[in-house]
Amino acid sequence: MWYAEADILAAEDRIAEALAALDTYDLHAVDEERAPAEALRNQLLFNLNASLKNLKTKLQAAWSEGNFGLAINCPPKV
Repeated sequence: MWYAEADILAAEDRIAEALAALDTYDLHAVDEERAPAEALRNQLLFNLNASLKNLKTKLQAAWSEGNFGLAINCPPKV
């Protein structure tokens, strides 16, 4: 149940909630059941890392151009 919830949350790009659901799933799953959850977690963490790198690049560009309003208006999507 928690894996399905995590999968749906991931599809909705609700990464933090999906990771929390996967943590709950891991507490109740046996070893064989954890492989798909681990793959989903790895994909979510990869996507999160890519999003944060993209945000960092945008913030650095806005800061160097003196466009502080743009820096305030681009919060991370987590």
